[in-house]
Amino acid sequence: MVNVAALKKKAADFELKKQFDKAIATYQEILAAYDAGAEDSPDVGLYNRVGDLLVRIGNVPEAVTMYERAVDLYESGGFFNNAIALCNKILRTSPGRAVVYYKLGRISAAKGFKGEAKQNFLEYAERMRNVGDTTESFRALKEFVELCPDQDDIRMMLADQLSRAGRTADAVEQLQRLYVYYQSLGRVEEAEAAAARLRAMDPTAAISAGSTTREAKRTDLVFLDLDAPGVLGLEPTSLADAAPERSDADRVLEALPMLDMEQELPGAGIPPIAPEVPPAAPIVGAEDGSESLGESDERRPSPPARRSSVMLADSVSLLRISLASAPEDHALRREYAEALLDRGDRELGLEELQSALDGFEQSGDLATARSVVNELLRLQPESVRLHRKRVELTARANDTPGLVEAYLALADALTRDGQPQEAQGVYQRVRELAPDDPRPVDALASFGPPPAPLPPSTPPAKGSDDDYVSLGDWLREDEEPRSTRMVVGAKEPTGDESADFTDMLTKFKQGVAESVDDTDSESHYDLGVAFKEMGLVDEAIAEFQKALRGTVHRVRTFESLGQCFIEKGQWSVAHTILHRAINEPGAADEQLVGVLYMIGSVSESMGALVDAKGYFERVFAVDIRFRDVGDRLNALNQVRS
Repeated sequence: MVNVAALKKKAADFELKKQFDKAIATYQEILAAYDAGAEDSPDVGLYNRVGDLLVRIGNVPEAVTMYERAVDLYESGGFFNNAIALCNKILRTSPGRAVVYYKLGRISAAKGFKGEAKQNFLEYAERMRNVGDTTESFRALKEFVELCPDQDDIRMMLADQLSRAGRTADAVEQLQRLYVYYQSLGRVEEAEAAAARLRAMDPTAAISAGSTTREAKRTDLVFLDLDAPGVLGLEPTSLADAAPERSDADRVLEALPMLDMEQELPGAGIPPIAPEVPPAAPIVGAEDGSESLGESDERRPSPPARRSSVMLADSVSLLRISLASAPEDHALRREYAEALLDRGDRELGLEELQSALDGFEQSGDLATARSVVNELLRLQPESVRLHRKRVELTARANDTPGLVEAYLALADALTRDGQPQEAQGVYQRVRELAPDDPRPVDALASFGPPPAPLPPSTPPAKGSDDDYVSLGDWLREDEEPRSTRMVVGAKEPTGDESADFTDMLTKFKQGVAESVDDTDSESHYDLGVAFKEMGLVDEAIAEFQKALRGTVHRVRTFESLGQCFIEKGQWSVAHTILHRAINEPGAADEQLVGVLYMIGSVSESMGALVDAKGYFERVFAVDIRFRDVGDRLNALNQVRS
């Protein structure tokens, strides 16, 4: 019998001595015992820890494999926040792992984040199409519309493209489901239009308003048997059980210092994250045909296995040779960049990915250029230049909802970069684009008096990439907003299945009108906590900012957001954020004790000792034993005397 506690302590000792190879080998003994069923409740966090250590020694492919195993275990156990955080951690390191986009889309749908689910399913579908797997691309899109049946335009377009590809039976099935969906909502005219289209495809098809259960067999679109043994190659796990009492080895692990992961993966040593309550499972093929995300007492099954990046790191040499003979193949250059990143060659990988972005933009492929700039922002979330480029590309695509989100991300990045005046101007621009959106109003309030209205935009003078880009040429403000609903059948098929499918996928991506889901602030807060514990501070900040759109628990959200900026050493931003918590209606010092303590600490770090003393005194008046507030007050009094 393997003594897991003893092995943990041994591995922790190796870590403290910075003997990472030996630590990894020891941890892998534990993981092998888990795989053999030695533990009823394995410590899934060890997969994450081993992954961090593998990155530390430069073995990115093996690290990502460990992260993916942890993702599968977290998802099968219903720990969706942890799984999402780890997926983002993988994509921060190796954005070419196609299967991770699929997993992230599936988990996001389970959490109710439909916007994120749509983005990731589309990204996965496009990547499958790019490697020539059109069947899997269709299958992924079909799964998405089953998880999110309110995307009726997408389902109609999917049926249209299935018909063009000669997959009539599958096209008829999609139209039948659409007919039932419209009928359930009382949208009679649209239901009849779907029925007419169905009859045009297959005059013999029976149209029913009842159950739309999938037939046992469908040509080409194969769903794996999720109950079959060995689908994931992992032993079953039960993460919902109560956590066992921590051993001395566990305590040693938690006390280990954070590994210096630089930009790739900060924070190797993380404490365990408390399990969340698993959300309801998606019901596919419900009796009323709605297929909505409903309530279920059963935990979701593990996701089916999907093709991943087919050993990205091992393909670097071959891709380099291919690129030498086709230097204008921007898709190939992107693939080469992703292979370099997967191998751990970050600097060259970023350089090649930037070249691919420039190539897609110059060739007029704005949809792919936006995809690449999003990929670069995963790798360099603090880059103001990249945020500006995303704003520019989104404006050129005339995607107003996406432009609002891109502007907000740019403003947040400018604030973090110490450019508050520029940030205020961008927030004001968002107010003009989306007058009913509370986010820019809330953000502008933290800067003091609102800035004067912006003058009309003028074309920018040519300058460096870091110069601010005015987008007046791209924004047609006098025109009616373009509809984001997709028009089906407006373009006649070319007869080239690949070209038609590419056209469909481009329209899919143009139809992504919502980039975030802002209806569940509690879930975004919980996800922010998971990101922060994984060391993904920028992602945590983004989630806490989404959580602030809600009206409950705002003080704790401001406190968490302020803590993130403190960890980044951005004292002035933290000070501004925490002050917003103090101004929350009805917030008393008893609720604000943590916020007041942090503002005192930030003020002290900024040299404002008088202000720091005042905040610490307010904390002391509420709880004289709060952290080290007494010692801090004594130290400040001695300085003043």
